[in-house]
Amino acid sequence: MRVSHVAAIVLATASTLAAQAPRVNPERAPETPAEVIAAMAAREPYRPDVQIMTSMIRALLPAAAVGPEVKAAAERLSADATPLIRAGNTGDARRKLAQALTTLLGRPWTPKEEYAASLVLRTDMTVADTASPFIAQVAQRYAARYDSATGLKLRASLAAGGLPGRADVVVPTGEIIREMVTYDLGSRDLNDSPFRFDLLLGDVAEGSYMVVAEVLDGSEPIARLVTPVYLVRNLRARQAAVERRLAAITGHDSAAASVRFPFDLARGLNTMTREVNQFDFGVEVRRSEELLAQLESGSDPVYQATGDTRRHYHFADAGEVMPYRLYVPTTWAPGKKLPIVLALHGSQLDESNFITRADGRMKSLAEKYGWIVAAPLGYRINGGYGYTGGAMAMFRPGRTAEFSERDAMNVLELVVTEYGADRSRLYVMGNSMGGSGTWHLGSKYASTFAAMAPCGSGTNAESFAWDRLKDMPVMIVAGELDPNPLAGLRNAVKTMRERGMSPVAVEVPGGTHSGAVEAMMPGIFEFFARHQRTDRR
Repeated sequence: MRVSHVAAIVLATASTLAAQAPRVNPERAPETPAEVIAAMAAREPYRPDVQIMTSMIRALLPAAAVGPEVKAAAERLSADATPLIRAGNTGDARRKLAQALTTLLGRPWTPKEEYAASLVLRTDMTVADTASPFIAQVAQRYAARYDSATGLKLRASLAAGGLPGRADVVVPTGEIIREMVTYDLGSRDLNDSPFRFDLLLGDVAEGSYMVVAEVLDGSEPIARLVTPVYLVRNLRARQAAVERRLAAITGHDSAAASVRFPFDLARGLNTMTREVNQFDFGVEVRRSEELLAQLESGSDPVYQATGDTRRHYHFADAGEVMPYRLYVPTTWAPGKKLPIVLALHGSQLDESNFITRADGRMKSLAEKYGWIVAAPLGYRINGGYGYTGGAMAMFRPGRTAEFSERDAMNVLELVVTEYGADRSRLYVMGNSMGGSGTWHLGSKYASTFAAMAPCGSGTNAESFAWDRLKDMPVMIVAGELDPNPLAGLRNAVKTMRERGMSPVAVEVPGGTHSGAVEAMMPGIFEFFARHQRTDRR
C-alpha cells in the first residue's frame, strides 16, 4: 500500500487547520501554518515521514508562540520518539511527534486531534492502469478513537495536481475534477479494519492526479488526506506486448533495459520499493514503444551514443532496471580513450542532478575537456553509495547501502567497457550525501580512482580509514555559509595533514550547500586533469 507521507500527517495534526484546507487551490502560496509545513515537507519527499516531522519540530521550537513548558514537553516527546523509530515502532513514534507538532502550533492535544493525526490514505497503485479499478483505503497508523455524535463519513474525490511519478510528494491540489462518492465510516476501528473503497477511472484522461479523501464529522472536515496517482491507458496490455516483442530481439541489452524501465519503475512504485523525482509515465511508455520499434528495424540509438543520454541496465541481484545519466562528448569516436568522472548526487536528488544543474555546467565542462560524466542513481534516491553513517543511516533498510555502492560501481564499469575509457583517469566526486559517498568509494576503491573530490561533506576523522588514501589526490570543497560541512572539511584537512597527506582544501567565499560545488565545478575538473594513475596506463 502506498502511503502519503506529508499531508496525511501535517494537515491531520490539527483538525482546525485541516478544516481550512481549500477544495480548490490553484497555484496559490501556502497560507495556514499547516500548509506552510506541508510545503516544507514536499521539498524533501523521500525523507521518511517521521524524520520530516522531527525536523519540523526542531524548526518550530525556537519560533513557536507557546510557553517554555510546552516547548520542553514537545522536546521530550520528540526525544521519546527516537528509540521507537530505531526499534521500528513508527506508529507510536508518529503519535508522539504529532502531539509535539500540535502543541507547538498552540492547539490542545484532544481525542479529535489524536484521531486525526492517526489517519492515513493508502492506495494499491501509484501508477495505475485506467482499465482496472483503483483501490484505496483509509487506515490508522496507531490505535486512536473518536466518537462522533453524527457518525463519521468519508468523501472521496479526484483532483488535478501532483507531480508525475513523485510517489510521496503532496502539493496543493487544483480543482476537484470528480467527486466520486461519500461513504459512512461509522465508528469502526480503522487500525484493525481499514475502510477500502474503489474508484472507476476508465474515462479519465491519462496523466497525473491527486486522490483526495476527507474524513468528516457531519460537515466538518477532521482530516484531508491526499496521495498522488498517475494514470496510464492500458498499461498492463502494453507491457505484455512490449515483452512479447523484446523476446524476438537478441542482444542490445542496454536499449532493452531502457524499453523496460517505465514498466519496471511502475512496479517498484506500486510495491513501495522505489522512488522517482520526476517522471511522466505516459510520455515514457510511448518512448519505450518508439525505441522498441527502432530496435526491431535494426537500429540501436542507445549503444555508444554521444551527448546527454538517459541510460539503463538490469541490476541482476536487485532484480530491477536501474537508471543512470551519461554525458559523452560529441567528439568521441570508437578508439578514443577518454577519462570518466563518476558524479554522485546528494539526498532527495537523482541521477540527472549533476548533468542538469547550474544550467548544464557539467555538460559544458565535459565537452570542453573531452571527458565522460557518468551519474548513477545509487540504487535509491537516498541510498548513500555504501556510506552507512549520518542521519539517514537508520532509514536505509536491508541491503540498500550495499546495493547503492554496487550500483555506482556497476555504472562506472559499464561505461568504461562500452566506451573503451581510460582506466588510468577515473575520478569520483559528489556533493552532500554524494560527498559522503565519495569519501567511502574513493577510499574503498582507491586502486580504481586517480583522484577524488568530496564536496559539502566531511567525514568521521576518528574512524575513517585514512591509510587507504595515502596515495590518493584529494580535493575537499565546502561553502563558507555551510557550517557543518565547512567544519568537516577543516577537520578532515587537519587529520590528513597530520598523517603526512596533502589535500587541496577549498572554502568557497559566500558558498552555500549547493552553490559551493557549482562554483567549483571548473576547479574540480582542473584538479582531476593534473592526476593520472601510472599503474593503469
